[in-house]
Amino acid sequence: MIDFKTKYPVNLWKDHGLYTDDYIKLINSHWLKFMPPNPMSHYVLGLLYTIIMVFGCTGNSLVIFMYFKCKSLQTPANMLIINLAVSDFIMLAKASIFIYNSYYLGPALGKLGCQVCGFLGGLTGTVSIMTLAAISLDRYYVIVCPLKAAVKTTKQRARIWIGLIWIYGFSFSIVPVLDLGYSRYVSEGYLTSCSFDYLSDDDQDKRFILVFFTAAWCIPFTIILYCYVNILMAVWMTTEIVTSRVGQQEEKRKTDIRLGYMVIGALALWFVSWTPYAVVALLGVFDLKEYISPLSSMIPALFCKAASCTDPWFYAITHPRFKKELMKLLTKSKSRKLVRNYGMKKGWVGSHLNKNGSVGFENRLKTEYKEENTTIFTLESDDNSVHCQGSTSGHRTESTKEPETKFTASASQETLKYMLPS
Repeated sequence: MIDFKTKYPVNLWKDHGLYTDDYIKLINSHWLKFMPPNPMSHYVLGLLYTIIMVFGCTGNSLVIFMYFKCKSLQTPANMLIINLAVSDFIMLAKASIFIYNSYYLGPALGKLGCQVCGFLGGLTGTVSIMTLAAISLDRYYVIVCPLKAAVKTTKQRARIWIGLIWIYGFSFSIVPVLDLGYSRYVSEGYLTSCSFDYLSDDDQDKRFILVFFTAAWCIPFTIILYCYVNILMAVWMTTEIVTSRVGQQEEKRKTDIRLGYMVIGALALWFVSWTPYAVVALLGVFDLKEYISPLSSMIPALFCKAASCTDPWFYAITHPRFKKELMKLLTKSKSRKLVRNYGMKKGWVGSHLNKNGSVGFENRLKTEYKEENTTIFTLESDDNSVHCQGSTSGHRTESTKEPETKFTASASQETLKYMLPS
């Protein structure tokens, strides 16, 4: 204990945080074999975490905001993606504990900060991987089994999946907090962050780590790999998506397949980011501690945060709907958007339009700005052409809420020269 106080700025932690002397119990003896890291490395890591946290929280907040703002994004599949964004946001927000500790070169926030950091890290990490597994199942059912209504993801089923995912993650991450004899949250690497005690020599701690690794890594990845292998086989072996489907249904299926590719990319990003950290934990469980240094344990943790930072930007760039809605929000486009088209209404038009009598058509439509447009066309029998006899547009003003109608100049003289077959 005396040697620890001479090596580390303990008084600085006490003056600017929640550190107490009994925190030494939360430090594995393996880390005490190393000299304290250079202060500059603390500051560099703190700066990197700050950049990642700002960009990541901003991106995830934007995705969440767009989901609740845009009704077109509120689909069952996107509910799972939003759940991933929420999990990533929490993971990045708790990085503020690491940043504060890095500024004061150690565990300045003491045991409370360690427990919060470890618990939220375990919870959000588990929720993220299980959410990706749920997304892969949804994509599998949509692309490989599109006609099976019994497995179709509805909003109600998506809510159930999300609830089960959070219960699943909570059941594992709460165990070390309760100190039931199955692992605990302890400092790692630079003593500025906390995680499961994967360096413990206790057999129960090792069994818990292996069970947790199987439940939160092996099982979901087995599901994910099975789903996406079948998705890729179904896509690559088909020269045309579905020849019997046309129009809107075919376009919807194309969108589903693009979303499948998007999630595969997100999965690859997640796998590359979290695999190094999983390897470090397994090295500790299997008593290969000589390969673990403070720096080698901190870099994989940085990769984990980077994955949570890039996920929202990945979705915004590659997802067609997110990209379209994002461009609308950024540009604040005032272009007219067709809300409802009542179609062409056929009827006989009197002599005030044409003294010979004509077949008349009326077309009405609404736009998103409460405008109503009405156009009257007549089919002339002498030259088989369509003439625009009149056009009106109206909207309700904000002050009076009364209809205001405007007539286009010389509308009766406008001819559209759409020639009809004889």
